[in-house]
Amino acid sequence: MTHDIAVTSVPSMDVYVVDDVPQPTLLGSCGVYIAIMLARLGADTVYAGPVGDGFDPAVLAPLQAVGLNVRLTRMPGPVATLRLIGHASGQIDRAIYDPGAGYSFTADRLDPAFWDSRAYWLGTAPYPLQLAVAARGHATGVPVYLTTQGEFAGKYDDLAKLIPDLSLLFTNTGELINIGFGGLVKSLHTLRELNPSLQMTVTRGKRGAWFIDGDEIHSIPAYPMPESINVVGAGDTFAGTFIHGGIRGMPIDERLRCAAAAAALKLRGFSYGGQPSEMELAAWLAEIRPHLPVEQVRWGGAEAEAWFRAEADIVEKR
Repeated sequence: MTHDIAVTSVPSMDVYVVDDVPQPTLLGSCGVYIAIMLARLGADTVYAGPVGDGFDPAVLAPLQAVGLNVRLTRMPGPVATLRLIGHASGQIDRAIYDPGAGYSFTADRLDPAFWDSRAYWLGTAPYPLQLAVAARGHATGVPVYLTTQGEFAGKYDDLAKLIPDLSLLFTNTGELINIGFGGLVKSLHTLRELNPSLQMTVTRGKRGAWFIDGDEIHSIPAYPMPESINVVGAGDTFAGTFIHGGIRGMPIDERLRCAAAAAALKLRGFSYGGQPSEMELAAWLAEIRPHLPVEQVRWGGAEAEAWFRAEADIVEKR
């Protein structure tokens, strides 16, 4: 395998309207944010996905500037678009999404460079493509990661079919509740029953994140940030940084600290422009490390169940 990791999703042409003023168009999607963060930190990363008619290659400049290997497949039909309407504070009032032609994209149309990688990462993409990539990865021994973006709300049967072929799931507590397994605690246990070796990274907003691996659960708090923040892409920044730490062989505690620090820095600006460089991340982490303690408890133990119940009490009562 040549590349460290390959990421796919349906990329969209994103416009952020801030206080009624449109900002420059960017290439977006969770997969794009993840891939850029990985490349920014030095991972050999391929991003592959579909684009429709009228695609403007000028939006690739920020991706290419960080060394991302972009392999797009042209398709007839409109480009996916996302229009976010919000304020300079970072608050998003409305999101208008059009998937364009991308949701007819299939795994066999992925660029060959995608398959020549040590791990596959699935962002928001057509469900048949997700199934095909996960099955191929499982069959060939290539780890497959999935980042959910709300597409499995009420679709527990669809996610249940994917889970046995996945190595790592990135999600958040709100999404776990909405899948339909029966609440946060039931969802966590059901996912582990479907795939006992599945690793899970569960972000919890301002309360931090969990990493679940076998009999170990690691918990890290989020670094406190001001209320005026740009949350779009913060979870993707966390995820990309966490996986980069694995590529470099970092211990779990340090991977979580780096990821939490990167996500905090991302909140300072909209889009991937707010993502930190490797040097910037190292300097920031050295400063805030005392504020990012990592706790560890045992899966199935009383402490873990107390964590789960306390989190459920918060997110299920909103």
